[in-house]
Amino acid sequence: MSERGFRISIKTKNSNSGSFDWLNKSYVHESDGSRDLLSDIKQYYKTHGDEKDTRYMINKLSNMLLKFMNVKTYVNYVLDGYDCDYICINFVKKKHFVMFHKSELTEIFGSCEEYVEPVKTNTSCVIPGSKNLRIRLVLNNGVKAILKKGSSLCVKLQQDKPLSLEKHVKNSIVIDY
Repeated sequence: MSERGFRISIKTKNSNSGSFDWLNKSYVHESDGSRDLLSDIKQYYKTHGDEKDTRYMINKLSNMLLKFMNVKTYVNYVLDGYDCDYICINFVKKKHFVMFHKSELTEIFGSCEEYVEPVKTNTSCVIPGSKNLRIRLVLNNGVKAILKKGSSLCVKLQQDKPLSLEKHVKNSIVIDY
């Protein structure tokens, strides 16, 4: 929180490429069978220890679930629940700082479509109608953690090409330092 009482979300990008997360949330839906399927996949891994096949099965599960989940549910979760007034992105390597009001997220997220079509066994895809927004459904701790700490499916909304964000917001503060 700033001295004036504004809540500020600060994102730090240490490279000029890659993405950052708007959302990283556990995927828990009792009614779609995903918990049972993930449990079966974990049992397969415990029995056979085949990491490659296990990874393939998890990717297939994620891909299938992505096709049927309503993306707008997660987009709206960010738009309605992002707990800040301003968003600041510090591009360290480029020495570039961008700040904008949370209301600008509606422009960045655009008119996202409700459903996506990931290809093959991809666990992520760009959300049509958005400004480089990607949705991912992945394990939070990876395949190897299934046997030790445990892993669960997580939904991530990620901003691809974050350097291009400032051209999509109308009222940004930009500082090169």
